[in-house]
Amino acid sequence: TAFSEDKKIFLMSLDKFLLRYATIVDSSFYIYENDDYMKNGVVFIDEFDTTKEVILKRIIQNGLDNKIGIINIFRVICSGLFDTEFTKILTEQSHTYSDKKYKPITDIIAIFKDMAKDIIDEHHLNYLHKLKDEYRDDVSFLFQDYKMHTIVNGESKRIIVDTDGSQSINWLGVDLYKEDDDGHSVYQLIGEITRFLNYFQTGIGFIADNYLALKRERKQGDYNITLESAIRTALAEFGVYGTMQNYLTYNIMLSKKGRRADYRINDALDSSVYEKGFKYYHILDNDNYDTQSRINYVAFHDSPEKFLIRLIERTKVVGVSASAKLPTVLANYDLDYIRKVRGE
Repeated sequence: TAFSEDKKIFLMSLDKFLLRYATIVDSSFYIYENDDYMKNGVVFIDEFDTTKEVILKRIIQNGLDNKIGIINIFRVICSGLFDTEFTKILTEQSHTYSDKKYKPITDIIAIFKDMAKDIIDEHHLNYLHKLKDEYRDDVSFLFQDYKMHTIVNGESKRIIVDTDGSQSINWLGVDLYKEDDDGHSVYQLIGEITRFLNYFQTGIGFIADNYLALKRERKQGDYNITLESAIRTALAEFGVYGTMQNYLTYNIMLSKKGRRADYRINDALDSSVYEKGFKYYHILDNDNYDTQSRINYVAFHDSPEKFLIRLIERTKVVGVSASAKLPTVLANYDLDYIRKVRGE
């Protein structure tokens, strides 16, 4: 409601707690990320152990809602990157980030262009990709949990890319795995695009921070722009909208949550599924785009344990349940992992 700031106690289901909260008069926000509500507060979670499933379902739904074509999103970014003259309003360096340790915004965009051009040239991305008809029943999906697994009919196989200049197409096929892999595989292509997207998201996050700092320095705070709005503003200049913008914004916001003041080196080295999540790629053919195949990408970067740790770092959390301490990771949070991360 419009008078939420005057309230001291909020009663809601956990599912409601995970959704954006709208006060009508202000932009919607997540209560668990808002220090005005969380600082010096206490969150009571009833039936504590069973709430893991609620959080997990929300994470899965968010991942599925933000399903994208990984090559398509790269093409959209490149289109905006090479065809747009970016506004001086966005690329001007703020005084806050004028120190030499910070790259100028124009230099960051130049690095985007260099990285993108190398990938386009190396993998012939001026051509579309198409799965050969004889392999349609062989390929299922690629699963990545910081290793790449190709799910095909048969053993020791990989998905390869064969560029056909005469037909202006990149054919996708299945071949036996070779020790002397020449690199012409979907693995390398996806790996390089993923690295580009990671750097791009980090760069956009910095551009958004710089833009917010500019607004403060110009005393334009009346617009009440949020970090999320600043991120979306930057992505919009690259021509990224809709589902792709939602996906990138979610990732950038999530990565910034991880850069907390007490972030330890052990957190950065934590490669568990709790911290890093997982992703999979699905090669899809459809009669509506019969001349090409889509490599769809679904990522789950969050986990119930990771969410709970972030909440604990913001406020005091009390879990209420007769079975809250059951030592199981299926019907309860991984309490040993949470204690290890928190050092408690």
